[in-house]
Amino acid sequence: MLASAFTATRDEYAAEATKAGDRALAAAIAALPKPTVAAWAAGILAPRRPKEAQSLVRWTPGSCASCRMTSMW
Repeated sequence: MLASAFTATRDEYAAEATKAGDRALAAAIAALPKPTVAAWAAGILAPRRPKEAQSLVRWTPGSCASCRMTSMW
């Protein structure tokens, strides 16, 4: 999904939950923030290039002992 389509899709799901009578679910869906560009890109990358996506997870801040000992993050 294009990042620009997120809001419209989110609103459609919230409307469906409202129609189904689940106000709590509709409110939870409507409250979902638009993802950051980085999160959106990671979501696109993961199913297409799983090995590369996994390497991103390994190098996220705080994911390894040596990373936690440095101030680079």
